[in-house]
This record gives sequence, C-alpha cells and structure tokens, in this order.
Amino acid sequence: MSTEVTILSNFLGKTLTSVEVDDGGSEDSILFVFDDGTRYKMFHNQDYCEDIRVNDICGDTADLIGKPLLMAEEVTNSEDLLRDEIKNAYPNDSFPWTFYKFATIKGSVTIIW
Repeated sequence: MSTEVTILSNFLGKTLTSVEVDDGGSEDSILFVFDDGTRYKMFHNQDYCEDIRVNDICGDTADLIGKPLLMAEEVTNSEDLLRDEIKNAYPNDSFPWTFYKFATIKGSVTIIW
C-alpha cells in the first residue's frame, strides 16, 4: 500500500471560528473560517465522468472550533488498492481516496473524499 501525506501548513496553529459543510448541491464543499478572517473552501471540480464527493466526516467539527489546530494533513493513495474482482469488473475505472485529518486539543475530525 502506498500513500502520500501532505501537511497543510496554512492551517496549522490557526483557530477556526466555523466549519460549514454544504452537501446538498451539485458539489460538496466545506468552508473553513478562521479567527484572523481567512477562509478556505474545500471542494472538487468534477471532470468528465467523475463523481468525487465527501464520503464521510468522522468526528464532530465542533471540536475544531475555538482552539488552535495541532494537526492538519492530507493523506491520499497513489495507486489503486482494489481487490482483483473489483478491478476485473471495472477495468477502466479508478477509485482514489483522500483523507483530510484535523485536530485540536478538544478532538479530531477526518474528512473522507
């Protein structure tokens, strides 16, 4: 299994005032608002035949509010790690995944795309 981890240094040490999840439209998005006024919107521009969405949010985003972020990282797969029967059934498809991991002293949240 091969994965790649990227530290999201723009987030580390910053304090969130809100995390707004929008999963009701044509694209999933998550807006991060920090106490210094900066805002980051997490979303994926869909390419032809893609369907990339937020699959799950593990943890309570309220745990990220009001305390500095101690962890902010992106973890992705760099190869398809599917069982052979899935690869044979869908030979032209890929199934990438990305986890975004955030933590404060109050708790942690993992967002799975």
